[in-house]
Amino acid sequence: MFRIKSCFTVFMLILVTGLYAQDFDYPRPSPSSSVMQVVGLTEVTIEYSSPGVKGRKIWDGLVPYDKVWRTGANAATKITFSTDVKIDGKELKAGSYSLFTVPGNESWKIMFNSRTNIGGTDYKAEADVLTTSARPSAGPMMERMTFLITDNDNKSANIVMAWEKLRIAFKMETNTAEMVVKGAEAEVGRSWRASFDAASYFLSQDMELEKAHEYAVLSTSINEMYWNMRTRAQIEAKLGKKKEAMKTMKAALAHGEKMENKPFDFDRMTAMLDEWKGE
Repeated sequence: MFRIKSCFTVFMLILVTGLYAQDFDYPRPSPSSSVMQVVGLTEVTIEYSSPGVKGRKIWDGLVPYDKVWRTGANAATKITFSTDVKIDGKELKAGSYSLFTVPGNESWKIMFNSRTNIGGTDYKAEADVLTTSARPSAGPMMERMTFLITDNDNKSANIVMAWEKLRIAFKMETNTAEMVVKGAEAEVGRSWRASFDAASYFLSQDMELEKAHEYAVLSTSINEMYWNMRTRAQIEAKLGKKKEAMKTMKAALAHGEKMENKPFDFDRMTAMLDEWKGE
């Protein structure tokens, strides 16, 4: 009987331990990090492990000069572009790449490698698809290595690696205008809104104005209203068609007057019409 009770006690202890046991969690020395930014229509994602300074000498110390570095800790840093881009003026196809570097005192070599999800020491130069270089610059102290995507103007951005008091950056560009034109050609005519959006974007970028006018006319022919008429009028003015622009803007303002709530830019459009009349 004693042996039966003892076995039962042990069984219960194992059962309770199994129910309540869990993996011990603790901060990782180089935690996983990522950054994503949309540049125009292009998603840029960088996945990396973020080491800390921890009072150590980093450059030409923990990270030697003139040797290939995984640009982070643990696995090689991975960078992904959802569309074709340019890196410092060089063409790079959409996709994912490992980002390796060769740090130097005066200049860094930056390599985009087609082999991804690999260990940080598993670099093969023959898999490089693009290389560029950058000069290091000084910056505020950064305890953990961090990637930043800065100066995004919908057509380009700077990709920055910041760690300790050093910064490395390269420029990426994306052909947003071309992608918008192709997208507009596929969508316009399906609704007043699609044609209006395409015309409005081209107007805002001061590009493809003849095509923008075509889209604006198409939008107003489907459903004439304040919003698409005032956009059409502004495009006509930019094309030098002032008589048409004034006529279209008057019609736009007439639509605006009938709206329950006055459009937010009604007064600005009214002033624009008065300016055209005075020219």
